Amino acid sequence: MPCDRTRRRVNKNKFVLRQITHNPRPPEEPDVIQVYTDGSKMDGKAGCGVFIQAPDFTQKGCEHLGGYTSVFQAKVLAIQRGAEALMHLKGKWIVFNSDSQPALKALTKSVHFSKTTLECKETLDKLGENNYIELQWVKAHVGIVGNEQADELAKQGASARVHFSNPGPSIPKA
Repeated sequence: MPCDRTRRRVNKNKFVLRQITHNPRPPEEPDVIQVYTDGSKMDGKAGCGVFIQAPDFTQKGCEHLGGYTSVFQAKVLAIQRGAEALMHLKGKWIVFNSDSQPALKALTKSVHFSKTTLECKETLDKLGENNYIELQWVKAHVGIVGNEQADELAKQGASARVHFSNPGPSIPKA
């Protein structure tokens, strides 16, 4: 069974995440794309959800991650899925909002022991080549609409009755 643990890997990409803030940026600020992400585990199954609010579009999605994925991994994967969804953009200010301080702190480190965290960091760095990326912590369950949407999507992903013909995107814990 594959494991999420990897040898110590240093990410030296110059396009690092610029900032972690703890005060939510107002969603009405012009030209900022707000990406709300969350992960969930229910009845032994994990899922992730992404809710994107942009000035000219709204996008949402969820993914079932299987039974081996931890909540931490689901929260990191949600951030990665949000970044992947916006990879086509250039010259934008993108704020990733997560209620997981451990996930945000793990992504800002330069040394990684988790494949999940390293791959998410590399995806964010790639998105950051053409955009300004900001990570922001938001308090959970206090009525922030985007965060509540992402939470609901993550729960939908976790509860989805998905049957894989292969092992699927399940990511075992270390």
